[in-house]
Amino acid sequence: RQQQTCLFQQQTCLMQQETYLMQQNIDLIPSQLSTSHLKWEISEASALNLSDPNITIIEAQYHFRSGIQVPGQDLVMYRRGAVVEQHKFLSDVVSKAALGWIIGPPGCGKSAATFSFVASLDREEWEVIWIHLFRSMDPSIVIFQGNRKESTGYCSLDTIPEFLERVSQRS
Repeated sequence: RQQQTCLFQQQTCLMQQETYLMQQNIDLIPSQLSTSHLKWEISEASALNLSDPNITIIEAQYHFRSGIQVPGQDLVMYRRGAVVEQHKFLSDVVSKAALGWIIGPPGCGKSAATFSFVASLDREEWEVIWIHLFRSMDPSIVIFQGNRKESTGYCSLDTIPEFLERVSQRS
């Protein structure tokens, strides 16, 4: 029933997030992408292992500054049907190099499920730029590259276009 509600409300909800997946063909170093408004924090973060078919645990430091709203706590995510379906959808998006939209009401797990998927991608093959947009808060940016996580925390919405312009100039 919750899944049906999410599907029904897809038509009327505003898009709240976009995830940019880019093949890792150019080295991404925050200093190359920095703007006067962005301050980067670098930490270790190997790709998530999603081998357990029932549960995914995302440690607090892993999702810190990602926009996932469980500050300071590990995120325990049960891999219910909707999560598995979203992971399959995202896998198709990645394999086709397409743009995918995930829309639904607040709190139904869009961000957590998407974050767990992108954080599990093979870092030898992919770098991930996660830009989380909020309706009433500043956005956050997280970059996964190799075994590193680079994050800005919350930044001004005005910095996003400049950041994306610098990203697009890399390719």
